[in-house]
Amino acid sequence: MLKRWCASVFILVAIACGGGNKVAATSPSPPPTTPTTFAVSGTVIDGTTSTPIAGAAVSINARYRTTTDSSGHYGVTGLLDAGLHLNVTSVSANDYASDVRSIHGASQTVRLHRIERMVAGDSTVVAVAPDDTLCVNTLQDTLGLGPDYVCRSVRVVAPIDGVMTLEALSTHGGARPPLEVEIVAIVAPGKPGCCAERIENPTSMVVTAGTEVVANVEMLSSSTTGESFTVITSVRPH
Repeated sequence: MLKRWCASVFILVAIACGGGNKVAATSPSPPPTTPTTFAVSGTVIDGTTSTPIAGAAVSINARYRTTTDSSGHYGVTGLLDAGLHLNVTSVSANDYASDVRSIHGASQTVRLHRIERMVAGDSTVVAVAPDDTLCVNTLQDTLGLGPDYVCRSVRVVAPIDGVMTLEALSTHGGARPPLEVEIVAIVAPGKPGCCAERIENPTSMVVTAGTEVVANVEMLSSSTTGESFTVITSVRPH
């Protein structure tokens, strides 16, 4: 490291003082960027019935917030971050799975799906569409860095202490989808958290009776058509 430093000093001195009159050029610092103000408006609707959802919370980058009116309409204004593809709206409402999506324009309609629960040992069919929520969690929290996924979720409740296994299969015999699962933990009244996240299909985890596991069935956000998957669950004692 000392030799490299000395060599660098020698080169700089030679350029500045020796032989010629050339001095190493420096690039001017880029001017500071001014944050961009952006407004998004639209409607929040039920994903099954298309009826408007009143009182849904909507935000830009989780900082600038508003709620939908009685007709499901909203309008929120805030400052964008580094790039448009990294900016998101977040939408949530009671009894619905939350929605996160990139901001690609000044208007967007958001479909929220009611939270679906089942007991471990049952199975259900989940349909994932290209305009479903982006999968954003501890394991997939940087949008635009690598492929992004959309997903639909189902919550699985453990009836006993044991090992819960979850698996998602294409209803048309296609490839297994990515399956991100997380255990819901109540950290305070009305404030659930998560732990024990993983992306694996199938996957198993140790649970206690009453534990709720969120299974997110994923599909590439670049997909142009939807696909259906069967979520199969089981639980066995230790």
